[in-house]
Amino acid sequence: MREFEKISKVNPWEARNGYVQALVAPEDETRLVNFLKTILNHPENAEESAKAVRLLEIQKFCLFSFTSCGWFFNDIEGLEPVQNMRYALRAMELMQPFLPFGHSIENRFMSILARATSNEHKWNGAEVYTRYAKDEVPVTVKLMAERAAIFHLGLEEG
Repeated sequence: MREFEKISKVNPWEARNGYVQALVAPEDETRLVNFLKTILNHPENAEESAKAVRLLEIQKFCLFSFTSCGWFFNDIEGLEPVQNMRYALRAMELMQPFLPFGHSIENRFMSILARATSNEHKWNGAEVYTRYAKDEVPVTVKLMAERAAIFHLGLEEG
């Protein structure tokens, strides 16, 4: 929230709630550009625009991680809770550049998950997360792929 307030002229929650208008038609690039023009102090600044999108994506994946069907069922090892863990993982990956060096939000997340026990294998939630939700692709590789996609799609000047 503090990071977003530095670059935005609107309330972070208002921006988060309005972001859906940019997402409903992802093929229409003007929707995102116009949305950023309405919320950012300097929408022409590519770095600030990218930062805003990253922060909004963090919020999107956090909201996804709370999808009720994922936590409604009684087994943390089920498909829906695992998918919610994947959403949380993506939010944590996107959040990494905003955290102090050495801070591991993922360890805190896993300590919370560890309190739950799955029905089938009797694994704790951290084990379920590690086995099913966390993939083998390191974050740095994902970040390189993200930068390549941005470059390839011409989403950034320079």
